Amino acid sequence: MELILIGIIFILIIKIINSIKLKKEINLISKNRSELINDNIKLKEKIEELEEEITLSLEERKGSQNINYHSEFILKVIEELERKKRYEKSIFSILTINIDFFEEYKKLYKNIEQIKGKLEKEIIERIRKIDFIGEGSKEESLQILLPFTNIKGSLILAKRLQNEVKKIKSDVIITLSIIITEIADENDVNKIFSKIEKKSKELLNNGGNTIVVEKN
Repeated sequence: MELILIGIIFILIIKIINSIKLKKEINLISKNRSELINDNIKLKEKIEELEEEITLSLEERKGSQNINYHSEFILKVIEELERKKRYEKSIFSILTINIDFFEEYKKLYKNIEQIKGKLEKEIIERIRKIDFIGEGSKEESLQILLPFTNIKGSLILAKRLQNEVKKIKSDVIITLSIIITEIADENDVNKIFSKIEKKSKELLNNGGNTIVVEKN
């Protein structure tokens, strides 16, 4: 009789423990679901904000019509991040090309915009159809999205561009600082561009004319 009673108590204890575990799992699933919903809401708001920015600036566009807005470039990176989530081993890279001392040259030389236009043309001639070129966050910068491209492939293009800019005839010696950012693990678009912005400032302070590589 005592053994039966002990057995019943043991079964009840097991059920209580399983019930507590189940409750914890349900709470965890609910929490993850809420976080996922919040992330999707934030992403949707970010996309809507960028689309509104593109619409408002359509009539104010300057420069080459082959160069996409910075807002459009960010949207393209978001698309690539979403694709990367679906395909686990997928990678892509971002090239951020800064014309060194652009603001200083702009005050002294009238043709600096023409030089930038020639650089844009050189880039367009050397990238693939699947690549996407856009304005950077600053006037002196351009960015290229390179799908299915790792650091090694990006470095080849970066070195070519540095060599080509030396051939452009101008009153000043133009150099480029290029940041290669391979996106492997990072999925937060704000963190990606924040790191690029920080690194761009560091390069200019260090004298420019260099290539740095980062893996996120």
